[in-house]
Amino acid sequence: PPTAIIPVNGSQKISIKFYAIHVGQFTENFLFIFKGSIDFHPTFTIYGKVVGPDYCITPKIIDYGGISYGFLYTRTFEIENKSDITFDYQFRFLQDSTFSPREFTITPSEGTISKYAKQTFTLEFIPITIKKYSVQLALDIQKVGKAVSIIPIHANCICPTLSLQESEISFDQIFIQREYQKKLILINESNYPAKFEFNLPNLSQARISVSKMRGTILSKQELPILLFITPLILGPINLTGYIKIYGSDDPPLQFSIHATSTGPSISLSTNVIHFGNVPVLKNVPSKV
Repeated sequence: PPTAIIPVNGSQKISIKFYAIHVGQFTENFLFIFKGSIDFHPTFTIYGKVVGPDYCITPKIIDYGGISYGFLYTRTFEIENKSDITFDYQFRFLQDSTFSPREFTITPSEGTISKYAKQTFTLEFIPITIKKYSVQLALDIQKVGKAVSIIPIHANCICPTLSLQESEISFDQIFIQREYQKKLILINESNYPAKFEFNLPNLSQARISVSKMRGTILSKQELPILLFITPLILGPINLTGYIKIYGSDDPPLQFSIHATSTGPSISLSTNVIHFGNVPVLKNVPSKV
């Protein structure tokens, strides 16, 4: 109790409850006041060290290695609580100007890890800049401290270089208002996938379309794409289209379309029709 009367030759048990709110060394002095005493004021000192939970992060560094622009990449890591102390945690990225936090998603980002328990985390990453990433993921533990652990994250984002098997597409002679098609072969010789999008000409000469306006080409893949043309005018047709590679600073891939639009070809079986002698006022047919 905070106050009491101790009888002659008696004793008093005093219970002390300690509730730690911070990690670190502590020292507390208690002074006992005896009524009627002038010089006798005994003291009692409590000291010690408050320690946080003992945990292990595996792996300690997350390295995505080489990755491609705009694709989702996933890594996992684990925290094991090796102590009998349950703790609350929260993750955050240490801010700097070299990356955008929206590129990363960690699940779960906060929560509680029970004593002697394990928790697996998923880190999703969609790079939107061609560069080498070096990011720091901080672990805050409530009542222990901020950034008690730092998990380095490394990645090298690149954009593959694509090419076309043929950049000149010739349809030769085609008929007006009739649809024709040819294959356009997109080639990716790199070890990384890429995303692409067509930018087709919108002219009065012909209607142009493709079987896939945008999409993904895998590493070491040759992707056939159908190119359709419907001529709208007679005469030569020369058009230029482009293929944009997401994340690339290079000019888009260029391809040319050539054709000659013609109308129907008509001929007669004879140039002269001979009816010979025919009676007057009588309808006489003849085939051509």
